[in-house]
Amino acid sequence: MMIPVPNPFTPKTGWEPKIIVGRDTDLEFFSRKLYEARRGRCDHFVITGDWGMGKTSLLYKFKELAQAAHIFASLVSINEFTRKNSDLDGVKYLIEQIPRRFPVPLSQLKNFMKEMKALDVEVIGRGLIFPKKVEGIHPQTLLTDALLALWQDIQEHSEAGVILLDDVQNFQPISGLFTILKNALTDEQIIKETKFFFILSSIPSGWEKFQAKHHPIGRYFSPRIQLQKLNKADMRKVIQSALEETGVEFEEEIIKRVISHAEGNPYQLQQVCAGLYDKQIGGKVSLIKKIEPEEDIF
Repeated sequence: MMIPVPNPFTPKTGWEPKIIVGRDTDLEFFSRKLYEARRGRCDHFVITGDWGMGKTSLLYKFKELAQAAHIFASLVSINEFTRKNSDLDGVKYLIEQIPRRFPVPLSQLKNFMKEMKALDVEVIGRGLIFPKKVEGIHPQTLLTDALLALWQDIQEHSEAGVILLDDVQNFQPISGLFTILKNALTDEQIIKETKFFFILSSIPSGWEKFQAKHHPIGRYFSPRIQLQKLNKADMRKVIQSALEETGVEFEEEIIKRVISHAEGNPYQLQQVCAGLYDKQIGGKVSLIKKIEPEEDIF
């Protein structure tokens, strides 16, 4: 079987979708907040949504919009932490990951690297090895000083610094990190001297405890974007847009079944369509093709 072009559907995390639909309000919201951040008012917020609702895809789009405006942006996917980890481990992770995802090599971040050298941090490639002595420094101080130094390096090139932290629910075992982050961002020097704009994403259960009335973390990272399911028209638009210029066609009944099966979940939509695309015959996906029971993706 010949496939005219590579599969246009993107079911895996980290694969940017060809088109994002149903998120116009969210994109407008980000553009407005980015405008404010460039003028010194950084209104940090969080995106919540169930698995597969498109949080990562939306963050990629935010990064794209920031870069289009010549704003430095760093998108960090948070690894899983355990109870064996400490708040300091989380801070070191952020200090290592945020700079390496800016569009400049570490060697050009002279103030940041000077700060790291003062701590005897060893640089291996784009990775940082922290010495034992940093355990005597409060994690909040470590993060604050790193952000101040980093801002000194990028301020001549960017009106703001957008930091996108994906899957922050993975910080749950070291949940004190959220307080450290909030306290660092409310530090007087950070507020007056930097324009770092943080956006977090989390599954609902990972953010639930911060939604309690008057919780300081929930109040600080607000307003909040809560991703909703896609409607049928948006799902149809995703399918049709992805198939453009591929030479492959999904018949109408197939499209209807895909929409019904996905139930508004962008990941499910991409996953089912990717499977169907791979099974197409002569550029057609229809009910004529017999699908074995164990292969029946519906």
